[in-house]
Amino acid sequence: MQDKIRVLIVEDDFRVAGLHKEFVESVSPFSIVAIAGTGQEALEKISQMPIDLVLLDIYLPDMSGMELLRQIRKERIPVDAIVISASKEAEMVQEAVRNGVLDIIIKPANLDRFRQALETYKEFSRKIPMSTEVTQEQVDQLYRTVGNRIGTQHTDLPKGIDRKTLLRIESFLKSSGKSVTAEEVGKELGVSRTTARRYLEFMVETNQIECDLIYGTVGRPEKVFRSL
Repeated sequence: MQDKIRVLIVEDDFRVAGLHKEFVESVSPFSIVAIAGTGQEALEKISQMPIDLVLLDIYLPDMSGMELLRQIRKERIPVDAIVISASKEAEMVQEAVRNGVLDIIIKPANLDRFRQALETYKEFSRKIPMSTEVTQEQVDQLYRTVGNRIGTQHTDLPKGIDRKTLLRIESFLKSSGKSVTAEEVGKELGVSRTTARRYLEFMVETNQIECDLIYGTVGRPEKVFRSL
């Protein structure tokens, strides 16, 4: 993967495409290299220039986004895809997953959700092994990067767990770059230690973060949490 993550937007509504362009370019190191209004135009762009990521609408004038994706896979074009669509059909979601779509954002796209998808992809792209052979650990890390978002993106959250708070905790852990306690997270979020611990333990259970024990000279060991 290059330093810049090169993005193609496939969207027939120029106003929506412009909005998505603003969203993408607000996140480093993503760069829009082209915008296509039809499936055929998208195929031409992909054949003409290096592209890392396609942001794909489902409803296009000449073909569906899924048809376009199948064509991309048939021609073995090495690009990744994130679907951004108003469609909420379960069949579409299933087909998208089967064709290797890394994420699905339901329109109208929320900026925080959009940014989260891009940050996840950035992390995913950096973990793609560049050598000819891979280890089991590398494979596990690669799949975990996308899979560990299931708890916050694609399923209903349990009672007492708020999606926005999860994202704040995830952002805090990544920016801190170290292991932190529930008390430190609580102070950052302005909530009690008990509340912070509830969120942190949920994130551990859903493989979003890791937990360790640290042992002091006296007393019980303390749990610390860190980003994957």
